[in-house]
Amino acid sequence: MRFPKSILALGACIALWSSPAGAEELSTLLKPVTDTRGLHTADAALLDRLLQYGLERELNIFEVFDDVILDLKASGSRLRIPGSTFRAAAEQYDLGRERAEALLPPQKITDIYLGTRLSVNDSEIDVFLSEEHSQYLEIADITLSTHYGFKHVEGRLFSQGFGARVKRFLFRFTLDKIDLYERNKIAIYVEDFGRPKRWRIDKIIRKE
Repeated sequence: MRFPKSILALGACIALWSSPAGAEELSTLLKPVTDTRGLHTADAALLDRLLQYGLERELNIFEVFDDVILDLKASGSRLRIPGSTFRAAAEQYDLGRERAEALLPPQKITDIYLGTRLSVNDSEIDVFLSEEHSQYLEIADITLSTHYGFKHVEGRLFSQGFGARVKRFLFRFTLDKIDLYERNKIAIYVEDFGRPKRWRIDKIIRKE
């Protein structure tokens, strides 16, 4: 089947927009991990390249995690990011300021796990902290347990959340879902509360 030149040109434009000139594809970046099923640990070089991938495409940290997790799940792989490696990267990159840090506090993270569930206790996002973290942000307190995350990640939606709570006035709600509903924007859903809180999470930039 032959396609009209206008359609071919549109496809070329989309490809150029989604992959900036000189940008490395995620599948290439993750090849050392996805070549072998199982658990792998990210070193500083790999995490830097993943953040550079997000920077080149103007993604925020949650959008990078979403892309990474989908690639890892396709290959049956799981990636561990040590807290020390994440902290070092946070000194080099701005990952979204206080809104991102409310959910990913660099100074307290001991490990982040992304991707395939290799055991019944695994989630597709698992975050471990050295101690509970609580932060007031705009209209509510967000409290993170020493282990929190999301059981399932699919199609820009983090769902089946656990270990993270939102307190508003005298009420506490479990953070249930994060919907990456638009570029650099997320909607946070809590249990038993219909309307989400919508936030802009800034794209990744390199600190000067």
